Amino acid sequence: MSKICLIYTTFENEEQARPLIRAFLENGLAGCANLYQMESQYFWKEALCKQAEVLVIFKTIPKNEIALRKALEEMHPYEVPCVLSWQVDANSAYSDWISGNHQIKDQAST
Repeated sequence: MSKICLIYTTFENEEQARPLIRAFLENGLAGCANLYQMESQYFWKEALCKQAEVLVIFKTIPKNEIALRKALEEMHPYEVPCVLSWQVDANSAYSDWISGNHQIKDQAST
């Protein structure tokens, strides 16, 4: 088992999410991203809200966690984005695949 980092965030729609997913994959900050349709319910400015959103879970290596979180917070369209992260154990083959995605990007950028 090896560690990978999961970073969870939400967007209003796929059109907001897809450019950031692509940017983070292309620049090597993330090795994979999953996008899910969902409904969120929450209070915002004293009103109860219910709306469709998309959830994105980025998968990255632990050394990229802080940089990915920072980039996501800076580029996110929400006034108060939800950016959660945690490190998890992954099977060796999957962890190697995620790490390999980053190594390829790192080598290409040098």
